[in-house]
Amino acid sequence: MDFRIRMMALTMALLFNGASVPWEMLRIPNGLQPAVCVDCRDLGKVDTKFGDKQMVLLIFELQVTNEHSDRYLLQKRYTKFIHKKLNLRKDMERWRGQPFQKETLARGFNLEDVVDIPAVICVEHRETDRGTCSHVESLLPAPDLQLQPSGKYEGVTETL
Repeated sequence: MDFRIRMMALTMALLFNGASVPWEMLRIPNGLQPAVCVDCRDLGKVDTKFGDKQMVLLIFELQVTNEHSDRYLLQKRYTKFIHKKLNLRKDMERWRGQPFQKETLARGFNLEDVVDIPAVICVEHRETDRGTCSHVESLLPAPDLQLQPSGKYEGVTETL
């Protein structure tokens, strides 16, 4: 088996229709925020500033709410490889609180297993061409956090 393919062994049984998700450009307070992963999507091939890349998306529901008592949503996009130098692996190891074992990497890591798992996310504000937005800088473990999804998040689905 080719090493690159084995390192890419994120077993994801996801359907993604390519529809855009309506993200609010609201500022969530900077710093550490309790959250729970509510979705993981295989974005397929995405045109990035570094060329075409296979990408995945994790969507988090934060504990903090807006004026309507709705929880904020934040997303983080990753290259769909679990190489030790890439952010997906760094964040997964930090979030899980342990490095990947060779056996886990050999059989593949199912990224869908992180859905419904609490995390503490480090939120930063970044300037974009659309204004200032909140960004997931990194993920941290939250072993004592009992945060569950609110049930209000619905992934984008479309029937052809």
